[in-house]
Amino acid sequence: MNRKISFTVCLALISTLSFSQYYYNDILSNLISNKNYTTMKTAMVKQAVVTHYDNNDELQNDLKIEQTFNKDWTSLESKTITNDKVRPLLLVNYYQNDRINKSEDTHDSVQTNVSYQYNNKGLLEHIISYTNDTTIASESLESHQWFYNERGRVIFMYKIKNRRDTTKVELVYDKDSLITEENWFKKGKVIETYYYYYNDKKQLSDIVRFNNRAKRLLPDYLFEYDAIGNVQSMTQVPAGNSNYMIWQYIYTDKGLKQQDNCFTKQRQLIGKMKYEYTY
Repeated sequence: MNRKISFTVCLALISTLSFSQYYYNDILSNLISNKNYTTMKTAMVKQAVVTHYDNNDELQNDLKIEQTFNKDWTSLESKTITNDKVRPLLLVNYYQNDRINKSEDTHDSVQTNVSYQYNNKGLLEHIISYTNDTTIASESLESHQWFYNERGRVIFMYKIKNRRDTTKVELVYDKDSLITEENWFKKGKVIETYYYYYNDKKQLSDIVRFNNRAKRLLPDYLFEYDAIGNVQSMTQVPAGNSNYMIWQYIYTDKGLKQQDNCFTKQRQLIGKMKYEYTY
């Protein structure tokens, strides 16, 4: 596999996070996304342009991402442009009270609309996702409804697909109030379990599940952090594939992304994404 193809795979992995690990993808990713939005708004960023460089630091024209805020930072339009003949992927996020409340994702004939609802404590309570593919006349609706106890601790979620296929997701805590297990139930039986591990600073370090082929627990995600708590690197291990990639993140003094580096598991640099901001 040449390095250009490897970098394309690397980008695909990071941009299409697994639909598993609902606590991570729904709750934690929402918090991270809202924090990133607030950081950009506080820095008064009007536009961010992300470009691809190869492992020799030469600019590549095969990929470009343009992110543009409206005048009051209530919407962010992200346009991903590639050198193929497919229309650009367009994502528009809408914000209210410094939290995302809606997104519209358009890629060729596929449109996905997602709404986010919060309770009176500002905790994410409901995600509703509707996808319509006009090419094959197909549509789907998925709802994630999260429930909290009186202390504001998330305890379970109902995932309902097309109003009839229901999965219950229950969370298990340890003595330090950290979530350690995510159990999926269908018809009263556990169908999947994810395990969450933390470093000595109580930061999420591993998301792990049992691999039937290997007959042992294997990680899906691995995280490392810098001195101020930003994610410094993330390793995503695709199911059934040992050729995982490692992303390393570099930030500016304002906390904005400056550069993303992608490495093979042998720590060979594949490529870079560099950020430029307009204020």
